[in-house]
Amino acid sequence: MLLYFVLAVSIGLIIRRRYILNPLYKKFFIPGLLVKLLGGISFGLIHTYYFTYGGDTKTYFHDMSIITDYFYQDPYATLSYLFGKYSYLNNEIAQYTYFNFGTKEFFLVRFASFINILGLNSYWSTTILFASFSFVGTWQLFLVFARKYPAIWKQMAWAALFLPSFIFWGSGIMKDTLGVGFLGIFLFAVHHIYERGKLSLWYLLLIALSSYVIFSVRAYIIFGLVPAMFIWISLGFNQRIKNGLIKMIFMPFMLIVMVISIGASFTYLGKYNSQFSIDNVIGTAWSYQHWHYVEGENTSEEHGRGSSYTLGEYDPTPLGVIKMFFPAVNAALYRPYFWEVKNPAMAILAIESFAFFMMTLYILFKVGPLVLIRAASKDSFLLMSLVFSIFFSFAVGFSTYNFGALSRYKIPALPFYALSLLVLNYYADYYRELRKKGKASRDLGEAIQKGRAVSV
Repeated sequence: MLLYFVLAVSIGLIIRRRYILNPLYKKFFIPGLLVKLLGGISFGLIHTYYFTYGGDTKTYFHDMSIITDYFYQDPYATLSYLFGKYSYLNNEIAQYTYFNFGTKEFFLVRFASFINILGLNSYWSTTILFASFSFVGTWQLFLVFARKYPAIWKQMAWAALFLPSFIFWGSGIMKDTLGVGFLGIFLFAVHHIYERGKLSLWYLLLIALSSYVIFSVRAYIIFGLVPAMFIWISLGFNQRIKNGLIKMIFMPFMLIVMVISIGASFTYLGKYNSQFSIDNVIGTAWSYQHWHYVEGENTSEEHGRGSSYTLGEYDPTPLGVIKMFFPAVNAALYRPYFWEVKNPAMAILAIESFAFFMMTLYILFKVGPLVLIRAASKDSFLLMSLVFSIFFSFAVGFSTYNFGALSRYKIPALPFYALSLLVLNYYADYYRELRKKGKASRDLGEAIQKGRAVSV
């Protein structure tokens, strides 16, 4: 492990030196990489010595290790097996592994087996490689955040690189690590094409690969990502239109296209996996709730279900689910409360959730509804971040019913929610300065342009 740790840091130092004139790389590249590597190691230590049953990460590594052993014996047959081609190993390996073809878990096992081969079949070396890969994605996420809001680029580092849950749950050998890593790469590629006008085959391939991996490991991310991305792009195009008549026609048209696109996306998702079809989605959520929360049964810490929660009774209808919107978002972003803490892991999660809660209250009172609406209407990226983080939080808060699982599932939303709070705080401060100077008539437009005038 030590050799791989030193190798990862050495490569990081080489990259930082190459971009030493860029303040983003100079200040945050090595600290961000180090906390990611330490997050992966901490994740492994806790699941080795605290959660003695090992958790999913140990199960994944068990299967990866078996596949890697076969690779050492017959590389060609093993690679054929990993690439989905028929091999005599198909039935033989299936006798010893927990996950096989056709499951979401096997996608991770197959992907991670290539990394484990590079890690020489060592859990800790593979963890370092996983954390390093995840850092590539989170760094791309940070670059997008910082370039969108260069006036507060230092604060953006906290949103993208240094959130405790994001570091811990997004660095180990887990599906969540792949999900957040490829989410950052996806956003980076879309930003380069849409915002910077750099249409190229490379960025299109990154979008396709990222979408495929996200869809394979955490399909529910699509539920929040599709409408959010559509809002970002359509509102951004609308803001660039100068002709008032065209702008009036454009928005209703884009709204219709958005509804059709979202419906088509979910229909395709349902065909790919019936549990995510529109007809079955409520039943799928109920099954997840039942799995994670069984009142009085199997709720011991040994089985990882001692941190269950509930949102209360609800009707299994669309209207009944909508009524659970605010309780579900509250559970994802602001719970567990301190009196719900049952173990050290929950205590850390409670502190982070309380910090988000206090910051949200501070921003809401400071910004006020008027500035919030104006900022969201003028800044399509901010609106995208709010929509994705809130609706994604609703999805996982409604379906999970276990704080341990929720702390993992919600991490894609955390950077975007933190960004939203930091940007709103910046707009409120700048708007207040405009009012003091008697320039309130310029509204937030000057604040937004000022925030993007600095080059990083």
